[in-house]
Amino acid sequence: MSYAQYDQYGGNPHDGGSTPGYDVGASDPYAQGGSTELRNMSAAPQGQTTTGGVYIQPRTQREFLDQVAAVRDLLRGFETSMTEVSRYHQRLLDATDTASAADLGPGLQQLESETLSRNEQIKRLIKNLEQDAANTADDTQNMKFTQIAPLKKEFQAKLTKYQGVERDYRTRRQEQIRRQYLIVNPDATDSELAAVADTSNDPGSQNVFAMALTNRRGQAQSALGAVKARHDELQRIERTITELAALFNEMDQLVVAQEPLVERTEQNAEHATTDLEGGNKHVGKAIVHARNRNKLKWWCFFIVVLIILAIALGVGLGVGLAQTTKNKAQDATQH
Repeated sequence: MSYAQYDQYGGNPHDGGSTPGYDVGASDPYAQGGSTELRNMSAAPQGQTTTGGVYIQPRTQREFLDQVAAVRDLLRGFETSMTEVSRYHQRLLDATDTASAADLGPGLQQLESETLSRNEQIKRLIKNLEQDAANTADDTQNMKFTQIAPLKKEFQAKLTKYQGVERDYRTRRQEQIRRQYLIVNPDATDSELAAVADTSNDPGSQNVFAMALTNRRGQAQSALGAVKARHDELQRIERTITELAALFNEMDQLVVAQEPLVERTEQNAEHATTDLEGGNKHVGKAIVHARNRNKLKWWCFFIVVLIILAIALGVGLGVGLAQTTKNKAQDATQH
């Protein structure tokens, strides 16, 4: 997506692709111009991915999760920007004169420019996270892809929502243009009204404005100026919608390209979960068997003790009876 079009609005406040509050270059080893940790390909651990003869060190789990949190913050900022854009839209629709609309226009243009710049940054960060996950060879790869999938889905959902916001505003603006043009030219035909509201027909619409301005003066000229300003704004909205559609398609292609790998990762995660559940069942059975075995040991111990006591008692009684018999025999001999 190109940002050259922002020059006509006073420049892109996010020139360089950075959003205030997020120093992406410091934590993004894949961003151009960022602080990148590179090693010679010969130093790459076995199984790691190399690109262009250099080895890009994948993020640690902590670094990766920190970057995911940064993307989530940017997505929340995207949602906030959409709300602000909607408010600007309503204020512009409610503006009763050209001067009021002109005062609001630059603020809306800057906000939309910042929002599109943030969206570009989100797209780049998600791509970099995917590249990092693809370059990861240890057991954190599954975790990384699992974290990336919901980010892409959320981003696409917000892009779709933002397109809806801009389309709704475009429709309401077109209706407003038709009504205002009828003030200038009450006898306007449907084709003339369609030409005025057609955002893709700039040269033709200029002719419509010129002819109406030739035929009408005074208040009609003021109303015509408002119509012309709104028509120019509709063209800007159309460009915004086109950029959002291109960004959505790019993310959709990224999702499709990574879908087999993500599915494989999810299957591996499911297998790991199944194996873990099976292992837990076996551990549970082993614990039960161990407890039963311990109980059996105690029962055996008690039985052995009882046998020993019985033997000791029997021996004791036998010795005692023998001694008593011997004593009685001695007494009988003496008498």
